[in-house]
Amino acid sequence: MALTRGRTTALAGAAVTVALVVTLAPSGDSRARWRETASTTAKAASSDGFGMTATNVTDSAAMPWPNGRWANSPQITLTNQSARHSSWTNVKSTKLAKVDAGDTNSVVSVAALAYTHGTGTCSAGGQGSYWSARAAGQVVDGTTYTRSQSKVAGATMSPGQSRTLCPVVTLDYPSTTAGQRTALLNHAGRALDITTVVGQRSEAPATWSSPDRTVVSRYRIAMPPPATPSSDVCQRTLSNGTPSSVGYYGGFFWGWPDPVTSTATATPAMAGGWDIMRRSRTGAWEVWKSIASGNERSLAGINSRDISDQRDEVREFKLRGYPFAGDRTRYVESAWIARARNDWSLLTDRWTCDSPLPNPDAGPTNLP
Repeated sequence: MALTRGRTTALAGAAVTVALVVTLAPSGDSRARWRETASTTAKAASSDGFGMTATNVTDSAAMPWPNGRWANSPQITLTNQSARHSSWTNVKSTKLAKVDAGDTNSVVSVAALAYTHGTGTCSAGGQGSYWSARAAGQVVDGTTYTRSQSKVAGATMSPGQSRTLCPVVTLDYPSTTAGQRTALLNHAGRALDITTVVGQRSEAPATWSSPDRTVVSRYRIAMPPPATPSSDVCQRTLSNGTPSSVGYYGGFFWGWPDPVTSTATATPAMAGGWDIMRRSRTGAWEVWKSIASGNERSLAGINSRDISDQRDEVREFKLRGYPFAGDRTRYVESAWIARARNDWSLLTDRWTCDSPLPNPDAGPTNLP
């Protein structure tokens, strides 16, 4: 939506005539009479639109961490609507707020917010620095911060030109794979809305300014699906959960956000814990076992009779993780569907794992 101010300047076409005529009077005496003719015509009416557009650009690219992005890149496209005047971008204020206001996750406290300005896409980078709005530790959820509105070098747009404005959120973790992993362990699945108020000011000698535009951009942190560990997801175990070839007991093992399965690492991001879902005999998925702690990455030492009370019946299982405590509507699912059965070998219950299947519903569901 464009907001503009228009100005029209016009001079009607005009002709001005003055005459000097010299004639002889009938009596013979002479009298001076004069007439001179001249005309001028003004240019036609003209107008210019002193306005701008500011449009949020949705970043829908996948975030395939690891070996890929772990957060998206918000972007705003600005366009100078003037046909005659250059202008400079004028970001007036910004606000950073959690999308889920009731979530107690600490993501805002470790977030910094800045803006860059230039060409290309925000995900590719390369724009020039514009405004370092707030450093990490200085952002308060939902608080508006204003800018001095001084001109920033390099943030000028020629008539009709478009430029990219990037709201850049960074979290206070090292920019390494290990740092990204820690950020995900603490904040995966969270989203922040960035409210930017922006206008433009004309270059001298013009003194006009455009109406303000308010643009809301969303910053999202990835929510990777549970990963397959170095060993199989479905394993035979002893009653205490220790892997065993005997297999009267068994369980499921996974990694998150990557194949590392250590339970010593805290996982605040998975505040709602895990559910192991089992497909019922009617085909519907139902909760089979729940794990309250998001730090856990296994459910082991389960008796083979828990799989099924029927011999050699293959049952299917998948995993759901919940980033928001007490909320079962938003979750991430495993890429795999594990299969297990009680084979009753030699009239003795035995946990047996069958080949897994791909999960067509893998990945996040209903996350902001």
